[in-house]
Amino acid sequence: MANAGVEPDSRGLMALGQARAIVRSTSVFEHNKRSSAAGRHFHDADLAWAALHSVQDADEFVRAAKRIQWHADVRGRYNLAAFERYGAGMLPWLDSRIDRRGVLINKPWCLLPCLLAIVDPRAFSVAVKIRAVGDENTAIPAESASKASVLHA
Repeated sequence: MANAGVEPDSRGLMALGQARAIVRSTSVFEHNKRSSAAGRHFHDADLAWAALHSVQDADEFVRAAKRIQWHADVRGRYNLAAFERYGAGMLPWLDSRIDRRGVLINKPWCLLPCLLAIVDPRAFSVAVKIRAVGDENTAIPAESASKASVLHA
C-alpha cells in the first residue's frame, strides 16, 4: 500500500470501495501517470496493483486480473504479493496466462515466482502445461514440442 501512497483500512488494505472503483477503471496495466502523496512518488500501475490486492477475495481478483491487459510489470521481479494475499486462489489467473503453445506469458513478471510458491496439488496441474516462459514471441524448439506431444499421448 505504501508504494501506491494509500492509507490502509482496518484490513491493512485499500478501502474496498476505492479498490473496486480503481479495478473497474483499469483495463490496461502500464506505467502512464506519475503521482505523489504523503511525500511518496508512485505510478498509476502501483495504485492498480494495490487495488487488485484489496478486493474482497481471490475470485474477484482473478476476474479482474484476467480482464486487464498487462503491458507493464509490477514492482519487484520476485513480487509474491498476489500469492501472499490469495494463495492457490490465484491459479485460474496463472492458468489463463499460458497460451495454446504452452508458453507462460510471464507479464507481469511475478507470475512464475507466485506459481513456484504455491504448495498445492492444483499448482502442478497448471505447471505441467508450461513448455516455456516468455512472451507472445517466445519460440519453442521443435524437439521440445515433439517431446511434449509424446508426454501427453
